Amino acid sequence: MDRRSYSNNRCDTRADDHENAVEESLNKIHWRNGKIYGLADFRNACDCEKMTFAHRMHKENDMGKSLEEDAWKKKFEREDLALKQSREKRELEEKFSKMEMKLKEMEKNDLAEKHLSSENVVKQLVDQLKQQEETFFKNKPQSLETEPTKLEIKLKRVMNKNIRLAKKNKSLETEVKVLKDDRQEQEERVNKDLADRHQSWETELMQEMMMKKTDLTRRNKTLETEVQEFKDQRREQKEKENLAQEQLSWEAKERMVEDEHQVLQDVFFKRVTEEKVIPLQKMQSRKPQKDRARGAKMEEAEASINATEETENMEVTENYGEGVWSWTHQKCDSDIEWEEA
Repeated sequence: MDRRSYSNNRCDTRADDHENAVEESLNKIHWRNGKIYGLADFRNACDCEKMTFAHRMHKENDMGKSLEEDAWKKKFEREDLALKQSREKRELEEKFSKMEMKLKEMEKNDLAEKHLSSENVVKQLVDQLKQQEETFFKNKPQSLETEPTKLEIKLKRVMNKNIRLAKKNKSLETEVKVLKDDRQEQEERVNKDLADRHQSWETELMQEMMMKKTDLTRRNKTLETEVQEFKDQRREQKEKENLAQEQLSWEAKERMVEDEHQVLQDVFFKRVTEEKVIPLQKMQSRKPQKDRARGAKMEEAEASINATEETENMEVTENYGEGVWSWTHQKCDSDIEWEEA
């Protein structure tokens, strides 16, 4: 039964609470920011990254399972080889034991044959001696000169045969010792070869496992670095968006301050003009017709005075605007420092 699904790509039989929590957090973020930026493409990219990451993890799990299966196969092969080697060793031991039995039987047979041959030779010699004695006593006068030399020659021959038999026995004993030494050396060589092969197989398996583990760790590190880079990119995008929002907000604030400054200048200018125009109108309404000529002259003088006063008022308004502008800049700087803190 295939337990894989969109929310459970790693074939995990346990409840996927972690993935549900991640999806809920992402949905909350989209609910908050989707109206402003429209993160449908970002959501699709996240889903694609999740799917690719899940497929990669699934492939890595399959690779781990295949490595475990290979390790088990190699373990069974080693056990089979060890059994074969033990069988071969037993067969060699049986062969050596059979050879030892055969050698012992051969030695016994040779010794028995030699013993029988020596007994036969002794009997023959005894018989010959008896015959010689008989012939000697029969033919005493004839054999007194020739018989001793013949007997000496025969005795020498018998002694030489005994010496040769002793030498053969010694040579056979040395051959048996050499065979035993050769067998021991062969056993030691076989044991050493088996031990060396076992160690070499173990070292090769350990090296292969270490290489595969290092490869898996490198792949995991690369995946972690990719995920971290993706997270860093997301953070940079968010920071850029926040900076853009802050810049837009500060531009709007500066425009509002400039508008307020302009409105204040207009209001101040209107008040100053009204304060000067109203008393002049009152004065003109009270004057009689006779004094209009004088009034004209006075008006000219007042116009000159008003011009001077207007210049003074313009200077005052400019100074006032500069003060307001510096005050707004100081306030903006203090707001920026407060937000940064």
